[in-house]
Amino acid sequence: MSIALVAIRDNQLCLAADTLSSWGSHLMSAEYNGTASKIIDTADSHIATTGMSVLADALNAIISDDPELLKLDSQLNVFKSWNALHQRLNENYHLRQQGDEDEVESSHFSAIVANKSGAYIVAPLRSVDKLAKFWAIGSGSDYAFGAMHLAYSQGLTPREICEAGVAAAAEFDDGCGAPFEFRELTLQDSQ
Repeated sequence: MSIALVAIRDNQLCLAADTLSSWGSHLMSAEYNGTASKIIDTADSHIATTGMSVLADALNAIISDDPELLKLDSQLNVFKSWNALHQRLNENYHLRQQGDEDEVESSHFSAIVANKSGAYIVAPLRSVDKLAKFWAIGSGSDYAFGAMHLAYSQGLTPREICEAGVAAAAEFDDGCGAPFEFRELTLQDSQ
């Protein structure tokens, strides 16, 4: 259970995430969790993940072992990189597949990739979309969307839009909680 979100306006980008971890009815706040961050910082990107925390740990390990694996500077490169990542997850961390409903294997987590080229949403089946305004993933996303929509329509900054989104998610979704993390950057060119 998590919230991760991003907002873009006037060539500025903000990525945000909560820090609460949960396992069923058990909650671990950042006060107790020394590794509460849900944002992975690489040389040129920030990656926020939602889903099982073991997959974020695996992603961290893969990036640490092979920092050149992920090229995240375009929608196509994010897609190619996530497919290479999925292969590594299968080989080294044994992703379990359930059912035959999907045409491709799931990676079992969602991510937001943010860097100077823009923000990209990566779905569990590894489809990638480049964002133009704002988006949220995780259990608190329904609440975040409403708050972010209002904040965006009022002309607020990306940071303020993200602050509204994570606050709403934490207020109404029991899987999300403060403190919140933020990463801000200037985009290379106009979105």
